[in-house]
Amino acid sequence: MEKDTAFDQLLATPVAAINIGVEDFAENLEAQDAEVVHVNWTPPAGG
Repeated sequence: MEKDTAFDQLLATPVAAINIGVEDFAENLEAQDAEVVHVNWTPPAGG
């Protein structure tokens, strides 16, 4: 039962995310009122 309680507590907290790369992912999270920090990053060598 303890695991269920911890999981329930996790789901009850607001979402906060760090998004690296594709900005659309950050925008979708922001549209759902999640706290998001976006890092504009591309792989080395033009990946």
